[in-house]
Amino acid sequence: MVQGCGVLLNHLKELILHTDLKADDTITYISSPSWMMWNWLMSSLAVGSTIALYDGNPNYPDWGTMWRFVQDERISIFGCSASYLNYLKGEQARPGKVSDLSVLRGIFANGITAIS
Repeated sequence: MVQGCGVLLNHLKELILHTDLKADDTITYISSPSWMMWNWLMSSLAVGSTIALYDGNPNYPDWGTMWRFVQDERISIFGCSASYLNYLKGEQARPGKVSDLSVLRGIFANGITAIS
């Protein structure tokens, strides 16, 4: 499959209008290069924002790993899969109790959006 510049333009529309991504934001998405969200994340660079990449299991050694990453890297936009959120629910995880998430403005997951 070959894609043209329309994909980048669509990503920019989604990132700027739907995600409210700004140049001073730091964004991450639990993804890998084989998932389409990787390309969406890379398009964040065209907005001028900073991307933070995490290499490894987001639940190792425990469910708080990604939330410590969000805290330490001062991530303002966090993306993940719905199954990740479901896993956290099953663990009765309370990320805001173990990490300072005051910089976090939005959580995005497969059609689910929560913006504070």
